Amino acid sequence: MTSEELKKWVAESSESYDRITSILEEIAGMQKETDLKIKEVARMQKETDRMQKETNRQMKRTDEKINKLGGLGSNIGESTEIFFYHGFKENPSLNGVSFEEAVHNIRARRGQYDIVLYSQNCVAVIEVKHKFHPRDAQIFVDEKLPKFKKLFPEHKNDQLYGAIAGFIIPQDAIDIAEKAGLFVFCQSGSNMKNLNDTSFIPRIY
Repeated sequence: MTSEELKKWVAESSESYDRITSILEEIAGMQKETDLKIKEVARMQKETDRMQKETNRQMKRTDEKINKLGGLGSNIGESTEIFFYHGFKENPSLNGVSFEEAVHNIRARRGQYDIVLYSQNCVAVIEVKHKFHPRDAQIFVDEKLPKFKKLFPEHKNDQLYGAIAGFIIPQDAIDIAEKAGLFVFCQSGSNMKNLNDTSFIPRIY
């Protein structure tokens, strides 16, 4: 090998070395960047796991609160029924229409009635809600009250009256009830109070 050829080979080798070094440095840079991305992904995953755990804890607390509120709602409903049941038990009458006894929570296979007043040839069905929404009154008028004699055929020849009772009864609900000929009662201190207009005429079903 001549000196010129040797110089050329050395120059080419040096150039190849520089290219290899450059490639290795580039690979090292890419590896470093990849490592940083992996660390970032790991950090984000850790943060996601933490947020998921926090979300699960919050959902658990929310479920517990909902369950407590559900129980509270049931207790309020039961307390309202008991209040009016004791009121009608002490005075089994609907604003002048007298009965002999009051019975709480009457059940049939496809129906349940909060309070029922009985006399020899007369019966009254009373729907109780803590807050009586207009829709509640309409459902009682359209569905529950008309079904009573079908569910309890022993009363098919009795005179049937209807009433609604609640601690809170908006005027819209009162209007629906009175239009259907139902008595309306609310709480007044420790007593019950009739809310029907003086011109009200009850309907016999």
